[in-house]
Amino acid sequence: MPGSEQAEQPALTLDVFLRLADFVRARVEPLASGRGPSFDDTSRALRGLHHQVLGLASARVHFERCAQTSDPFERLRTEFAVCVAWSRLRGIAWEWQDHPGYRPEFDRETWRLAPVESPPTGERR
Repeated sequence: MPGSEQAEQPALTLDVFLRLADFVRARVEPLASGRGPSFDDTSRALRGLHHQVLGLASARVHFERCAQTSDPFERLRTEFAVCVAWSRLRGIAWEWQDHPGYRPEFDRETWRLAPVESPPTGERR
């Protein structure tokens, strides 16, 4: 049907993913680390959020896995892991929409992953 084609969505690149992760980390780290080793509920919640952000940011390894696999099921699994991490980081970043460092690309809900070049042979698999 003419005019019913949807524009292809831009691909989620590792650079965009890392920009979001770095943005969130820069907002959360000072809050969590400035509290010291206290054991009040707010400090615990902030440390927990900080650890969540660090864990989600580590999803960058899934980009490499996608480049290394030719198995469609493995690629689907790794793409899903990246999309989940993106969604969770995006939800945290949303709280800072009024921050000058917040970018419109952080508002994207869904992505397809951009191809990533494989590391040279002999490096980590």
